[in-house]
Amino acid sequence: MKVFLKLLILALVLAPLASRAATTDKVETKVYLAQDESAKRVIEKMLSMFGKRLVADSIPSSPVSGRFEVKTVDDVMAYFESAYQINWFQNGLNVYTYRSGNWRTKRIYVGGDRSNDDWKELLTSAGLYYKEFPFVFHMDSKELIVSGPASYLSLIEDSFEQDRPDPSEIAKHGTQLMVFPLKHASVEDRQTNLRGTMVTTPGALSVLLNLLGLPNQQMANSPEAKKPGMNVERSPYSLSPGEGLMMGERIGALPVSPSSGVKKKADDDPEKAEFVSVTADPRTNSILIRDAKSKHDYYKNLIDQLDRQVAMIEVEAMMVEVDQKGLNELGLEFGLLSDRFAYDFPGSGVGRPSLIAAGATSIVDPMRFMARLKALSADENAKVLARPTIVTQDNVSAYIDLSQTLYIQVSGERVADVIPITAGSLLQVTPRVVIDEQEERIFLRIEIQDGSLTENTQGINMPRVQNTSLSTQAVIQREKAILIGGYNRESTEVNDYKVPLLGDIPYIGKAFTSTEKRTQTVARLFLITPRLIDRPIHDSESTRKAVKELQMSFKLKGDNLEGTPSLKLDSTIPR
Repeated sequence: MKVFLKLLILALVLAPLASRAATTDKVETKVYLAQDESAKRVIEKMLSMFGKRLVADSIPSSPVSGRFEVKTVDDVMAYFESAYQINWFQNGLNVYTYRSGNWRTKRIYVGGDRSNDDWKELLTSAGLYYKEFPFVFHMDSKELIVSGPASYLSLIEDSFEQDRPDPSEIAKHGTQLMVFPLKHASVEDRQTNLRGTMVTTPGALSVLLNLLGLPNQQMANSPEAKKPGMNVERSPYSLSPGEGLMMGERIGALPVSPSSGVKKKADDDPEKAEFVSVTADPRTNSILIRDAKSKHDYYKNLIDQLDRQVAMIEVEAMMVEVDQKGLNELGLEFGLLSDRFAYDFPGSGVGRPSLIAAGATSIVDPMRFMARLKALSADENAKVLARPTIVTQDNVSAYIDLSQTLYIQVSGERVADVIPITAGSLLQVTPRVVIDEQEERIFLRIEIQDGSLTENTQGINMPRVQNTSLSTQAVIQREKAILIGGYNRESTEVNDYKVPLLGDIPYIGKAFTSTEKRTQTVARLFLITPRLIDRPIHDSESTRKAVKELQMSFKLKGDNLEGTPSLKLDSTIPR
């Protein structure tokens, strides 16, 4: 009984819905009576009964009379389709008519990289896809090739056509091979291997490629090239610049220069693809570019700005060890001592007050310091460990590495290897000329890594590495030097003494020999002296004009003139 009541209630609910659906499915027949009216007007009137509008290309104007009974738009067009030999298609509220003579095939620029299936889906979503009107997308020209009546082509153009991009410089003027020889700058990168770490200083080609935004081909192809900031594999025990305060990692982050041409899509737009080739000829130190002819002056001005003559600077680095007595004399004379500062350095010298202020630096006269140092050396209170000299360009780093490497054999169960342990003095100096109010000064960025190998006191059969890193920068006047110090080191000397002849007798010779081991605390100082040896020529119009006027003022006018003023000019200044 309960089931019967449920079925009865469900039937009562669905009955109105079923009757409504039957009413909806029933299509009303529409009737139109035409009396000597044009075919176009009859079609317009009948389509208006369905809320449609006629867009006709060509319909005959002959009069039409009769009774027309229609239920759909298809019924309306069926009366005239065969009688007047017209075709039609419907888009939205509009009904378009056309004749077979109006069929066209047109290329419409649409851009993008869509496939034919993507375009079919897009046209279907826009209500513009008809099986009768074929189309195909041309990937290379970014064009949609469509066949159909002119009215349909107009719909496609209004919906999807885009403005064609401006023709590229290459299309306008053609390509040109351009060669730009460099006079002063190096086209190749400078790569320096510092204790297993490759430090790269970019050349003119790398700077140009980075400035133009061109990709680096060698970085991807060369197995030896490293990614930016990546260090080359090295021993975990070696003392490299990257472990101290050296600039190796910062300079190493710069990209490696390529040695072959690269392709570039201008402005990262695939529609404006241009082939730009930039490479270098190390043999002639030239940059080679293939690009549009109109860009020749642009590249020339850019490369001329990069290819500038820079000053040459000589850097002398002196490493000195001074004992306490000599340090007292140097400190009183050059201001290295400080009554207010004292620091105990760790190690065997703990508890002994340091006579150098922590991190003490001073700008000194190198000639005066050398004279005092010679006097101390004569008394054996000071010793010059090294005095290398190197020449570098303005704002280009120079490296001096005085190190020793000890190879230790490491063996396992089935493997054996030799591990290098490197220690010593590594100096990096980057000088830069600073011109301020007609006064030339030299900016120095100095980074020092000083290490040594000592015997391990913990009973392990491996040497102990003692390492100290210093980093500073300063601006000094010409003919001055910067003195860097601030830490003590233990210096050990072993001297063997023996009686001549008797000390060489086997077995009993030991009775006539003696060994003296002397340990003293010394201070290590670094004297960095930059010298400007070659300045860039001021090649300007005003300079050449001033030189010419001076030469004319001091020009001799006779062969027998005496006491005539003379002026010696630098012959390197261009006239």
